[in-house]
Amino acid sequence: MKLTNEVRIARQPADVFGMLLDVPRVASCMPGSKLTGKLDEDTYSGEVVVKVGPLGVSYTGTVRYLDVRRDEHTLVLKASGKERGGQGNADAHVIARVRPDGDGATVSIETDLLVRGKVAQFGRGVIGEVSQRLIGQFADNVERELAASSTGAPPQPEHAEAAEALDGVGLVARPLLARLVPVAAAFAAGVLLGRLLRGRAAGAHGSRST
Repeated sequence: MKLTNEVRIARQPADVFGMLLDVPRVASCMPGSKLTGKLDEDTYSGEVVVKVGPLGVSYTGTVRYLDVRRDEHTLVLKASGKERGGQGNADAHVIARVRPDGDGATVSIETDLLVRGKVAQFGRGVIGEVSQRLIGQFADNVERELAASSTGAPPQPEHAEAAEALDGVGLVARPLLARLVPVAAAFAAGVLLGRLLRGRAAGAHGSRST
């Protein structure tokens, strides 16, 4: 499946792109992720936990920088992960672009994602929303990290809050509600119509009895 995410960060494009090249700092800002090692100059190992409603899935894997275009503020990477304690896995080919946006920057992320296992059952809609929520929280943490580095204050990425946010029923409930609302509306209309018809029938019966 192909996913497209976009977020605005209130920092200069060069600063944002520079941080995207600093893998330890990126990992510290991504909710649920942890860097575990560096395999070579361009490849890192790590862990990530993704929670969708009641389902929590932990992946171990690698991320490799395939191409870095500094003059275009564009990078290409490949991430591969295996579900811990399960048979599922995930592979992602990612293109990230940073472009000027007023007094800040916009980061657009195109992901070609292949998921097998537990998470795949939720489909593109829910997975897409989870990814957008993750990217939004990541952007907030990047802003916080860059602001802290410019002032010397210690950054405070919201890892715990981000993890809890992904563990709510909202990500699953919202797509389900989108499907259920028309059904609920039809049901309510049917109930209302039934009441009106019964009211008319009772009125007609009362008028005949008088």
